[in-house]
Amino acid sequence: VSYGVSVNNNPGVQDPFNTLPVWRAPFTSSDLTMGPDNAPLLDDQLGGTVYGATAYAYTESGLYGEVGLYRSFGLGPIDTFNLEPGMEIKGSAPYARVAWLQDMHKSAFSVGVVAMSANLAEYNTSGPKDKFTDVGVDANYQYLGNRSNICTLDMAYIHEKRDINLVTDEDTGDTEKLSNTLNQFTMTASYYYAQTYGFTARYFNTTGSADDMLYDVTGKPDSSGYTLQWDVTPFGKESSWKAPNANVRVGVQYTAYNKVNGASKNYDGEGRDAADDNSVALFIWSSI
Repeated sequence: VSYGVSVNNNPGVQDPFNTLPVWRAPFTSSDLTMGPDNAPLLDDQLGGTVYGATAYAYTESGLYGEVGLYRSFGLGPIDTFNLEPGMEIKGSAPYARVAWLQDMHKSAFSVGVVAMSANLAEYNTSGPKDKFTDVGVDANYQYLGNRSNICTLDMAYIHEKRDINLVTDEDTGDTEKLSNTLNQFTMTASYYYAQTYGFTARYFNTTGSADDMLYDVTGKPDSSGYTLQWDVTPFGKESSWKAPNANVRVGVQYTAYNKVNGASKNYDGEGRDAADDNSVALFIWSSI
C-alpha cells in the first residue's frame, strides 16, 4: 500500500487520474475567451479560495481511495492574492474519491467515483445556506503499445444538486425553485505518434433544470460544444536531450460552441450568439 496526505487549494487537483475537471484535457486554455457561466462545484469553482487536506491510499491491486475536508480562506488572504471571493464554505466541505486502475502493461483502464458537498453563503454572513452536492463517475483507457502509437479515451459525468435556502423567489426573486440540478458530461479522445505529434478531440455538454429567475435570459443553464487540438512535442520525450527537464509543447487549439447559457442565438439578451464565443488559441507549454 502506498499512502500519504495532500494539502492543496483546489478539490481534485491532487487526483492521479486525468479525468476530473481540474486536470483533464485540454490541460491548458486561454483566459481571454468567453464561454458558459454554469458549471458544477467540482469544476474548478473553488480553486484558490479554499484550502484542505486529504488522506489517500493506493493498493497493489489497483484500488485508490481518498477522503478529506475543505474550508474557505478568509477575505484577507483572498484580497492579498487578488482572487475573486465567490461564495464562502460555511463549516467544512467533505470530499471523497474511490477509483480502480487495471494496469495491463501495454494498456491501462481506470474507473472511479467522486463526491463533494458544501454549504455556501456570502462572506461574513450567518443564517440560511445553499447546499451543493456533487456526485460524479469517470473512466479512462490508455493504449501505449510500443509507444509509437499512443491512444487515450476518457469520460466524466458529474451530477450536482443545489438546495437553495439562501435566496428564493419570495425573498428577492433571484430563483424560483428551492432545488435545482446541473449535469456535466465530457468525453475526450487523443492520439500521439512517436510521442511527438498529437491530436485531441473533446466534447462537452452541460444541462440542468430550468429556472427563469436563476437563468434570467434563457431560463436554462445548458451549454455544449467541442475542442480540437493539434500539437507537437519536440523535447520532453523519454529519449530527448536532457529529459525530462528540457521539454516543450507547441500547439493550436480551436473551441466551438453549439449552445451557451441555454441558447444557440442571443444567449445574453443583447444579440450574442454561441458561435461568437468560438476561439483559436496558440500555445507554448513547458513544465518544470
